[in-house]
Amino acid sequence: MADRCATGGCVDVTAENGWILVRDTKNPEREPLAYRPSAWMSTVLAPVMLRRTPPDVDVTDSYVWRGHTVEGVPQAHVFTGPEWEEFGEGVRAGEFNPEALSRGVIGQEDPG
Repeated sequence: MADRCATGGCVDVTAENGWILVRDTKNPEREPLAYRPSAWMSTVLAPVMLRRTPPDVDVTDSYVWRGHTVEGVPQAHVFTGPEWEEFGEGVRAGEFNPEALSRGVIGQEDPG
């Protein structure tokens, strides 16, 4: 598990049973967004590494991350600007790549 927090909320990311799950700690009752590792890397990590907004995220006065649960149910989580910036810093530090998540390695680049 890895998370990055700001202003009282966190982007919480875990690897479980072949899925990358994204939760908003401000709304723990909401089901997490679910990505397969290859989709996570191409649609989330790659754009964030380049300081771009992923296609699943709408930017208004906050960052609305839309996706689906493991069961395929549409879901959205809303993050503040500071929460999104912290998440981006974690992505660029290698904290949210699938290998690091599955090993529980936080704050380290993937050696492979």
